[in-house]
Amino acid sequence: MALPEPPPEPETTRPPEPYEESSQFRHWKLTSEELQHLRQKVNEEGAERVRKAFEEQRKLILMVEFQKITGDTTQEPPECLTWEEQLTYCQFYEGRILDYCKALHFDRFVQATALAYFKRFYLRNTVMDYDPKFYLMTCVFLSTKVENAHISLSKFLESIPKSPSPDVMVELEFSLSKGIRFEYMVHHPFWPLHGFLLDVQDYIATSHPRPAHEHLYQKLQKCYSRAEQFASIATLTDLTFTHMPSQIGLGCLLAAARERDFEKELEQYLASRFHEKLDDLVKLRIALDGVAKAVTMQTEKNVDKATAAAIHKKLQKCQNPDFDPTSALCKHRRREEERERNERAAEKHEAGKAREAEQNATFIL
Repeated sequence: MALPEPPPEPETTRPPEPYEESSQFRHWKLTSEELQHLRQKVNEEGAERVRKAFEEQRKLILMVEFQKITGDTTQEPPECLTWEEQLTYCQFYEGRILDYCKALHFDRFVQATALAYFKRFYLRNTVMDYDPKFYLMTCVFLSTKVENAHISLSKFLESIPKSPSPDVMVELEFSLSKGIRFEYMVHHPFWPLHGFLLDVQDYIATSHPRPAHEHLYQKLQKCYSRAEQFASIATLTDLTFTHMPSQIGLGCLLAAARERDFEKELEQYLASRFHEKLDDLVKLRIALDGVAKAVTMQTEKNVDKATAAAIHKKLQKCQNPDFDPTSALCKHRRREEERERNERAAEKHEAGKAREAEQNATFIL
């Protein structure tokens, strides 16, 4: 009589890593395909809002009172920016964030956080609605608070040419905060990279003969210095959406190792750390190769002024009039809002008079 087969062991699920419980992982971690799809979707929705706003403004301008205000009755539907043009335009302003942080002597954490805010905001909003030249400085100022490098708003605005008023900056900061879901914490690759430096040092100490230590430590330090540069460059790429900070940090170390003749030692380190999980090592290598390729191809400023100027010229013709305080549509909305406020105030006043009259009548009786 055959013995019954033992019941299958229940599958054990891996507990989530701390990073996987962060808002960055839950809300801002996407695949390359998801990233492109979201950018296309946001751009199409933004373009549709712009076309509707221009059509509404065109109808208003055709009315006599708007002809008197603007003297313009030619409002054709605009040619809107494509999602690729928006991405290119935003990349130009990301370069401007580097300029701001360098001029104001902010550290790499402030710069990286400002870039993350800017990328996140324009992942779900369009430059046709929100002018990036205002939001880039708002991203920088907000990041100084988060990264413990805060300066007063007045001092910050004094350092910025043609800066908005403090009241406007407060409004921009609130709008930016809504756009990034009030999720201010940003995980960068810098600390994971430093952790890998310490771990590789430990690996060298335990896996190589003592006479080789000093030489390998020197090579590792040169490699690490270059990897830090790559980590800063990585904050300009989509890696912040598609990869975990630890993957970015280790990928930057791999890119540096290839330049600094340390790749063999790093490969040995990876094999020693993942020798029991070969499948994980293969997946990790694919991710690291992607990071290394991205950071070596990326430059700090990959959009020139001429390209940005051409997009800006097109943008001026498709800026959403709903967000332009000088447009006929925006003026009309303000007048309507004021009229509604006055009507509500008048109704409240009449209701108060009616209650007072009723109370007086009751008193007389």
